[in-house]
Amino acid sequence: MVSIIDNFYSQRDLERMIYFSMYSVYRVRHQPIKTEFASRLHTYPVHETEIFLEKDEAFQMFKKTFENRTNLKIDKLETFIRKIFKHEIEVSAYSDRNESSVHVDDKEMDLAGVIYYNAPNFKAGTKIYQFLDDPEPSAVVGAFPNRCVFYSTKQPHSAGIDLRQNERIVQPFFIKLKKEN
Repeated sequence: MVSIIDNFYSQRDLERMIYFSMYSVYRVRHQPIKTEFASRLHTYPVHETEIFLEKDEAFQMFKKTFENRTNLKIDKLETFIRKIFKHEIEVSAYSDRNESSVHVDDKEMDLAGVIYYNAPNFKAGTKIYQFLDDPEPSAVVGAFPNRCVFYSTKQPHSAGIDLRQNERIVQPFFIKLKKEN
């Protein structure tokens, strides 16, 4: 299952989220987070905000929008902003690749996804695989501002890399759905 929602946020909410992406504090990180490396440049280097708290405006905007747009009810939510910079990718282990590692999200959640914030770019979207060891993706979702793509946390996927783009700004999210009685 892969779902796409274009124009995810209202214009007002999108402007607020872009504001958050511009003025938030970011931590220097790498993906995969649980693996140790001699340097973060030996892996996929990223910058991330803290996970939004339930009281945060960004958390509330996402939850309300997602539930309204999908008719799905959220039990647990983790979301934040992530930036990936061309100048770091160019000196990382991913300098000659067109995507991050193919992986599944090992969180105890039902859905994972991303909302794209910057310029339209097919190559910097999300690649979906049927199996972890497939040589080619079975689908590619192009990055388009305010596009939301989500899928099962068990779905193999990767982030596209396009070195023509100076930065990739996204809002990853992980959702545990409410169980219906």
